[in-house]
Amino acid sequence: MLPLERGRLDDSLKLFQLGQITFLPLDRAAKNDDPRVPPLLACLDALQARALARMQLPDQARSKLAAARDGWQAPDAFAQADADYRSAEVSLLLGQLDVAERFAALSVRGWGDRDRRPAASARILLATIHVRAGEPKGLTLAHNAITAVTKLSSFRVRKRLEPLAPALDSGPAATRKIWPGWPARSPQPGHDPSTAAITTTLSGRRSASPRQ
Repeated sequence: MLPLERGRLDDSLKLFQLGQITFLPLDRAAKNDDPRVPPLLACLDALQARALARMQLPDQARSKLAAARDGWQAPDAFAQADADYRSAEVSLLLGQLDVAERFAALSVRGWGDRDRRPAASARILLATIHVRAGEPKGLTLAHNAITAVTKLSSFRVRKRLEPLAPALDSGPAATRKIWPGWPARSPQPGHDPSTAAITTTLSGRRSASPRQ
C-alpha cells in the first residue's frame, strides 16, 4: 500500500499484479477451495483500479473495479464494508460522485459506531464526497469524521483528512459555515474553522509512525 499512497503508481500496479500471480493455481480446484483467496483477489483488483484511476486510465479502472466486485461473496459484514470503501474510493477518483456516495454510505453503515481505523476512514471519505458535492450535511459529516479521527493514534488515518481541507475551502459558502459547537465569532479573512480543525488534528500526532 505504501508505494500507492506515496504516488508511485507504476510500482504499485506491478506489485498488485505480482500479488495476483501468486494466486494463479497449479491446481485450480484446490485453490478455489480456499475461502481466503477470492477476497484477496478482489482486494488486489480494487487496489489496481485505484492505481489506474489515479493514472487517468478510467476504462481500465472501471474494468478492474467491476472485477473486484464480481465472483465472490463477502464472508462477513466487515469484509463487505471494506469492499464498499474501496469501490467508493475508486468511484470518487473517477468523478462518479453519486456512485461513490452510495458505496461510502454503505461502508459507514457496515462499520457501525466502531472507532476503528477503517470506520474512521469511511467517515472521512463520505464527508469528502458530500463536501465536494456541496451537500448541506457535508459539514456535519466532516465534523463527525474529525471527531472519529481524534480518537485514534493512526497517523495514516489522520493523513486521510487532508483532502477535506481544500474541499471545504473551495465549496459553497453554506458548506463553510461553522457547525454547532465551534466558536460563534466570525472567522478572520482567509481562515476557515473547519480547515483549522483538520490542521490541528493532523498536527496532533506528528511523532506517530506512518505504520500505525
